Amino acid sequence: MKIQLYLFLFSILSFLGAETFYVPGNFSLIQSAINAASNSDSILVWPGLYEETLDFDGKEIVVSSLYYIADDSLLIESTVLDGDENGSVVSFASGESNESILQGFTIQNGTGNNEDPDGNGTYYNYGGGIYCENSDPIIKDCIIQNNICDGGGGGGIFCYNSSPKFFDCIIKDNETDDVGGGLYAKIASSPEFYNCSFMGNVAEFGAGCYLRSESSPIMDNVVFSANSANNSGGGIILKDNANLNATHLYIFDNTADGLGGGLYINNADSQIENLLVGNNISSSGGGIYVRNSSTVQINNATIANNVAATYGGGIYLRDGADVSLNNSILFGNNESQVYFRSTGDDVEFTVNYSLVQNGEDGIIDNDNGDVNWEEGNLDGDPYFCNAPIGNYYLRENSPCINGGSDGTLIGCFESACGPVNLGPIWYVDHNGHDGNDGSLDTPFATIQRAINGSTDGDTIRLTPNVYFEEIDFNNKQVVLESRAYELELIGMIQETFFAPGPLGGSCFILNGPSNDSATIRGISFRGGVVTSGGGVVLQNCSPTFIDVVIEDNTAEIGGGVFLSGSNAYFLNSVIQNNGSNMGGGIYITDGAPTFDKMLIQGNISYWGAGIYSENAEPTILNSQIRNNEAFIEGGGLYQLGGVGQIEWTSFEQNLGYDFGAGIVAHEATINLNQTTFEGNASGVGSVITCHGGVISFVNS
Repeated sequence: MKIQLYLFLFSILSFLGAETFYVPGNFSLIQSAINAASNSDSILVWPGLYEETLDFDGKEIVVSSLYYIADDSLLIESTVLDGDENGSVVSFASGESNESILQGFTIQNGTGNNEDPDGNGTYYNYGGGIYCENSDPIIKDCIIQNNICDGGGGGGIFCYNSSPKFFDCIIKDNETDDVGGGLYAKIASSPEFYNCSFMGNVAEFGAGCYLRSESSPIMDNVVFSANSANNSGGGIILKDNANLNATHLYIFDNTADGLGGGLYINNADSQIENLLVGNNISSSGGGIYVRNSSTVQINNATIANNVAATYGGGIYLRDGADVSLNNSILFGNNESQVYFRSTGDDVEFTVNYSLVQNGEDGIIDNDNGDVNWEEGNLDGDPYFCNAPIGNYYLRENSPCINGGSDGTLIGCFESACGPVNLGPIWYVDHNGHDGNDGSLDTPFATIQRAINGSTDGDTIRLTPNVYFEEIDFNNKQVVLESRAYELELIGMIQETFFAPGPLGGSCFILNGPSNDSATIRGISFRGGVVTSGGGVVLQNCSPTFIDVVIEDNTAEIGGGVFLSGSNAYFLNSVIQNNGSNMGGGIYITDGAPTFDKMLIQGNISYWGAGIYSENAEPTILNSQIRNNEAFIEGGGLYQLGGVGQIEWTSFEQNLGYDFGAGIVAHEATINLNQTTFEGNASGVGSVITCHGGVISFVNS
């Protein structure tokens, strides 16, 4: 109804002069719609995979997915601009203004435009996902991911003399062998980012972003997490008058093999308010590396638990750098809190109303500059809530709560532990943010962030939505569940589900023994289309699944579930309406999984419509296996090798067109105890067929 209302409003706008074009309604290609559009027009794109590259051609138009009108994040993930490794996915290179708007897309598989914006006759690949030259567009609610731009820079985004604005965007898993994995900006570019995240990007220099040559960004509520530089600048590099103005900037879990794990500043100035620099790693300057007459003003920062292999775990200063720290915390950094290089021009470090671990002794100045230790400084423990898991909020007894200038806060966060979530319950919602605390009111955006913050015995709750994320439980004994139990709404099991991404695949994959202690309950898995394991894939791991629904998945092997080397335990769950060549509901190879109180129904395959087990030792207890259909053999179960144990289980109304509507034992041993068969039908062996197998019956 909401979409229909907005479409009606769009039709009114068209009547008033502004046109709205629909893809694939009016055009099959988005670029064709752009070519036809005039200034002030809009292009509305339905969900789908669009393998094309776009050029706005200087037009002041809106190009948006249905997210523009429906405000459903699933529409971002399901409306995909795929560059198909054929240049930049989206180009703004004809003087576009902030009236040129791109909204609500996943932008992926770009390789950059081979361009010479400097005009010196040398061409490089720039901007795998988005290319901006002499333009100032607006990009909103987009996921810019999996772009590669080697031999130039800007795996995700490139800006040349451009000042685009980004709102609520995720820039992740982009890569370059040069500079700027997520973003590369140069020549008087001033990009602005609001409520954005840079995650998992890779580059030689500036994995999250690389800004240079008077390119001065503005950032508000921006996260840099898990970016990796093969040389320097794990999170951000600022160089040659690229002056940063930022508030609420969170830089954590980034790495650099060289200098500046979190932030690297070279001949550039910065003003930053409310800064977290935590758990970053590099050779020198684990948190921040500042050099070459850079002037940096930092207020209300928490710089903690960063690691430098050699010098300056928190901050490294050299060659005339001038850094002022006010109302801030420097604590837990290794090898030292602050380090001055012993050679080069003198540096200056000014500290006001801040807590520095070990006080002035935490600053190694090497007689190469001045430490201005001014009033109001502290040197004790800040009493973080839970620093080992990245929770840098303050306990109620922290000296930092009212220790700042004029009785204000010292550190990045505005509250103590009282209102801050410390577990054991963590919440995840697509509208959350990984810089949040994981509470119900301020949830995380990703499951992996919740896992990373959890400890044994904790529970992670997912709000009703569809999830595409690949995760690893990191050897933690935690429960991942929907909110069905908390709210006593059983329907939330169906509403909270994992599905494949827009390009297909399995719904949910766990790989390796680091997932053995996990429990997944009250969640559904549906819509997978892949070679092995449409719904759930477990390889060499043995988690527990309780009250799950695995349905409507398709694969060549293991339509619903694919188990390899797994001793997983499934309890009180439904596996239904899945299809494959072998193992419509479940495919097992090796391992000894257990299925208890299961309903396995309505699955189809050629062999083993309900379950196909190969050289494995499954145990099936207290279950119903019914209405499964094998086009050749084994409507309920096909056991090839291995030993099967079946107790208190019924096989009902299963079909095996050739053999064994209930069970086929092929050179396998199956032990039946208190097991019943009713209404199964096939050409030969309506109930059970043995191909060199052994079946024992006890009270069955």
